[in-house]
Amino acid sequence: MRVITYQHAYIGGTTTLCHPHAAHPPDWVPSLGPVSYGEHEGTCRACERERDTKTAAEQVAAQLGDDGQCWETSSGRTLEQLALAAGASKERRYEQTRYRFRDGSSIVDAVGGWDLGIAGADDGCWCWKGAGHSESCVERRSERTEVQP
Repeated sequence: MRVITYQHAYIGGTTTLCHPHAAHPPDWVPSLGPVSYGEHEGTCRACERERDTKTAAEQVAAQLGDDGQCWETSSGRTLEQLALAAGASKERRYEQTRYRFRDGSSIVDAVGGWDLGIAGADDGCWCWKGAGHSESCVERRSERTEVQP
């Protein structure tokens, strides 16, 4: 990745950023001073920090442009290949596939699209984060939480 290393303006140290992050530095980056090393190959600290805070499912989704109708990267890697390479297990139900990651996140792939699964949902939930719980899922969840006499 092409990056630029900046000297901080008012405190010691440097920060290395890719071009998009250099154009709009995150709030946590100290005031930037002059370029100290110019453009070179390296790692963007802001990209690393974003990657560290995303779930495994969010990282896979980001590789597909967070577009639930995009099924492969520009290099030809499919959603399934990306998910399995990130350590997901694969489950099938009817015409849906759910990729569950070790960190508890998931991606649910259905006919015509995919989305992140609902965080913290139980094993029986195959709902999309963007759509919310389906009626059948809500009914099933309420049946389990009703107080029985």
